[in-house]
Amino acid sequence: MNKQFYSLLILLTIFIWNNNNIALSKESKINISQLKKQAKRGDAKAENALGDYYDSITRMPVNEGCFPYNRRQTIKYYTKAARQGYTKAQKSLGMLYTQLPCSEYDKGIYWLKKIAFKGDVEAQMRLGYVYYMTSNVIEETIFWYEKAAKLNNTTAMLELGRIYEKYDYDKAIYWYKKGMALGNAYSSFGLCNLYFMSQDTPEEEIKRYKEKGLNKDNKKSDKYCLISANQGKAEAQFTVGAQYMTGRRVLKNEKKAMEYFKKSCLQKYDMGCDAYHGKMNFNDVTY
Repeated sequence: MNKQFYSLLILLTIFIWNNNNIALSKESKINISQLKKQAKRGDAKAENALGDYYDSITRMPVNEGCFPYNRRQTIKYYTKAARQGYTKAQKSLGMLYTQLPCSEYDKGIYWLKKIAFKGDVEAQMRLGYVYYMTSNVIEETIFWYEKAAKLNNTTAMLELGRIYEKYDYDKAIYWYKKGMALGNAYSSFGLCNLYFMSQDTPEEEIKRYKEKGLNKDNKKSDKYCLISANQGKAEAQFTVGAQYMTGRRVLKNEKKAMEYFKKSCLQKYDMGCDAYHGKMNFNDVTY
């Protein structure tokens, strides 16, 4: 793409974006005054709609730091609706307060809990994330991720697997397998990595894992890596391809190797592309 074409593309994008915002502004003027009248009468739905409106235009360029006028208006109307028990506003407010870089976690947690205890998975996931990022009390993170996981959220299962790897291998394996069974390629790749040991892994390290309840096993690692590759994980596809290319722990099959490299490359995984285009020295690859 030449520079002139690239510059024209940027200008066109800005033109379309500006015109869309102008259209939004013109359309909004028709309804905003009516919504404000309804909001003054305590209509929670109208208050939430106003919160949505001001949230949509907060993304326009402003020079007032974390709390431009639009954001203050967003919070004002969401709060009015949230205090009346309007769940959409409570969720929006909770998400808004936990956004970086302008987070107010205590307020966000307060509103998210209102709906998380009622079974809102997205709120449960955000609470798990917030506690993980801001607290040394891992129990709160686990509490919320487990609630989401029990509602079949595979991302929560994956996060639990990652957390439990540091504390309890049996529980890590349990949650990884739950996620894998529901088709989560990252969970099956978690198992692949958990069981893997390279030819350079010291015996002392393998012994330490065993003492903590984990028997490293490359047969299991290969099994789960293949599952992950077939579920679509690009890194696992590269790993399986590398095995077929070199014949390590499998019968050498360059055709199959190239099939997996291609799949990996199509997902823009750099090592997969290098392998597919013949730019990789497999003597330098540990797997």
